[in-house]
Amino acid sequence: MNIDKIAAAATYVRRLKRRVTAAWVSPEDYLGIWINKSTGATQVYTYPIRFSENTGMLMIGNIPVIEHTVFNPSEGLVGDFAQGCRI
Repeated sequence: MNIDKIAAAATYVRRLKRRVTAAWVSPEDYLGIWINKSTGATQVYTYPIRFSENTGMLMIGNIPVIEHTVFNPSEGLVGDFAQGCRI
């Protein structure tokens, strides 16, 4: 799951009048996002990728990115996880 797909999924969730609280991705995709740095001597993360100074979490824009082994490469889930659900 690349950054473009996460951004598109977040936009879709926002269009449904929900806020995006997290993006869950595979460990391989997390690594791909994590090592995506600018070239040259600075080697800084390029916007929209950043680390939150408060939580230490990898962020895309304002969306925390969380890795989980339940996902295969190129799979993930973006949504409003603060609301909870009833099954």
